[in-house]
Amino acid sequence: MAGNPPSSPTWVNFTKDFMTAYCTRCHGNFTDYNEVAAVGQDAASRVQAGSMPQSAPYPTDAQISAFVQWVTDGLPFDNNGDDDSAN
Repeated sequence: MAGNPPSSPTWVNFTKDFMTAYCTRCHGNFTDYNEVAAVGQDAASRVQAGSMPQSAPYPTDAQISAFVQWVTDGLPFDNNGDDDSAN
């Protein structure tokens, strides 16, 4: 996952790629919006605390902040007003 995270992270522009890069190696195909949204707060807490991911590669501080922001912002799906659909 290269580059800086977006200032307004959404599932489409950040979180799906974040999950693919850092979570699927232990949690399988954890790239479904509804599955991730269901555990978003717990996952954000664990990522922020440094307990996930448990092995390298690790997200940058900016990526961690963006993931936590995504959860805090209400798990937006995209920037087109489609905040609660999954694809």
